[in-house]
Amino acid sequence: MRTGVYYPYLKRGLDETTMPHTTMVDPKDGSESYGVQKAQCEEIVRAAFDKGSIEQRLAKGGLTLAPGKNSDPV
Repeated sequence: MRTGVYYPYLKRGLDETTMPHTTMVDPKDGSESYGVQKAQCEEIVRAAFDKGSIEQRLAKGGLTLAPGKNSDPV
């Protein structure tokens, strides 16, 4: 689950049916800002490439841009 798009993140009962948090409430809250921007980016990707766009790209194989090191577990 992509928890970065939900806010507050520790709210009980979050699952894939929970709507992403896409509107800032507190612009000074860096955690909220990150999640909102991530959710907005994902909406743009889905609008351009349809559902499963991220999974489709990963299924092609090869290098992809992701945070962390190559040795980090996924």
